[in-house]
Amino acid sequence: MKPRRADAAPIRFGTDGWRAFIADEFTFENVERVAQAYADFIKQHRDDEESSTRSGKDSSKYGDEDTWKESRVHPHVVVGYDRRFLSEQFAERAAEVLAGNDITVSLFDTDVPTPLVSWAVRERGAAGGVCITASHNPPHFNGFKIKAPWGGSATPETTVAVESLVDASAPQRAALLRDARGGLSTEVESYRRQVAGYVDLELIRANGARVVVDPMHGSGGRWVESFLSGGRLRAETIRAERDTLFGGVSPEPIDRNLAPLKERVVERRALVGLATDGDADRVGAVNERGETLTMHEVVPLLLLHLILSVSSPQAHRRGARPSSLRDAHRLQVRRRPHAARGHSHRGRRVGRRRRARAHT
Repeated sequence: MKPRRADAAPIRFGTDGWRAFIADEFTFENVERVAQAYADFIKQHRDDEESSTRSGKDSSKYGDEDTWKESRVHPHVVVGYDRRFLSEQFAERAAEVLAGNDITVSLFDTDVPTPLVSWAVRERGAAGGVCITASHNPPHFNGFKIKAPWGGSATPETTVAVESLVDASAPQRAALLRDARGGLSTEVESYRRQVAGYVDLELIRANGARVVVDPMHGSGGRWVESFLSGGRLRAETIRAERDTLFGGVSPEPIDRNLAPLKERVVERRALVGLATDGDADRVGAVNERGETLTMHEVVPLLLLHLILSVSSPQAHRRGARPSSLRDAHRLQVRRRPHAARGHSHRGRRVGRRRRARAHT
């Protein structure tokens, strides 16, 4: 094993990858070092049965057994990137290092949401994926995020292993083949179908309300708007253009960063505002009064929607649903009046126990 270079800055991985300050630690040289470590990791594990098992793929996905065996002998990695400064160039450099290690590469030809990279990894039965992104972190950061064969974030065991391989061998680069760039249109379309299958887009588009979408200058772009358009629903996207400084804030959809969305929702009298972070793998929301909702509020609302849909799907389709997020909050309380007032049997038992403890 080649010893670590004395003048090389140490690389420290965090959650599912490595993030660092652009032009300080996050440089082309260091991206090459990390990409080589990931390539070494893949080559060490290409015969590992766990990769093919956990990815949920079998030979039928690739047409025949020979193709399936070929995909394991010659690993395949999907590479994507966000809209941060030089992300596309960093992604290309990482792809060149992977190619230099005889790893087949599929490089997106434009910035894409990180979940799409995950989807492409699964659809292609790839050994893994790389996304050049620092997600919701401040603009001066970038990162090297690793995706596991099943599309999810790399496990801590994987990131520890890759980190240990940094500088184990010198980076090997090779020019990308012509078909390595782009060529992922099939995965893009299947991703759209998959996302559209989660909700009733026809019903949503039939609503005459207005929705404001805020990708915060990130790779969410006009993706959400593209799903919502095509009916009576009026979808408007703000901050859709690329800005590597993200308007001067961190691209994290929390209250202090969503002033433009809150203002536009109130100005347009929109039903709701939806925001995505820098690489579009997390979401925030604003109600019709311009108040930010946390995920602790949004998730229960989604669960309430599912409960209403299952309990009375026909009534729900006819429009018997909350007209606003605030109405949904009220409805949630009305549907559980006893619990809200503390009169449930369980509540009385808990109350008695508390009073008993108070007297002891």
